[in-house]
Amino acid sequence: MSHDEYQVDHEKLDQSVKARYELRDANFGSVGRWINGFFWFTMIVGIVGAYLLMMFIFNVLVKTDQKFATIPVTAPKNLPKAAPLQNNVTATKDMTDLRKAEQEMTHTYGDSKTVKGSIQIPVDRAMEIVAKKGINGGQTTP
Repeated sequence: MSHDEYQVDHEKLDQSVKARYELRDANFGSVGRWINGFFWFTMIVGIVGAYLLMMFIFNVLVKTDQKFATIPVTAPKNLPKAAPLQNNVTATKDMTDLRKAEQEMTHTYGDSKTVKGSIQIPVDRAMEIVAKKGINGGQTTP
């Protein structure tokens, strides 16, 4: 039954009321209009409310009376005209050379280049000596 039938037939409307439930079909046209109206109302109120909140925060809570000074930033005068860049070939070569130097330093004997009066021994040999004699070289501390 549609909504319009009850406007003409009051007897069926009375039967519906006595049965304590609605016998009419929902009027989807008016429901759709209400939902559409609610959507647009919410959108407008949300946008206006957000704008007013933003204006309140900006004008009341944030004080911006200070003048900001601009400081000119200039590059130092002693920079080279063209900065030397390292490409992948030279970076790979430099890393290879560094690793070779580290291997030579940790796995060979020789004079220490960093500390005068000391000698350079391989790390494995140094670990053996420390394991055998201890950190203090076999001496006990009082």
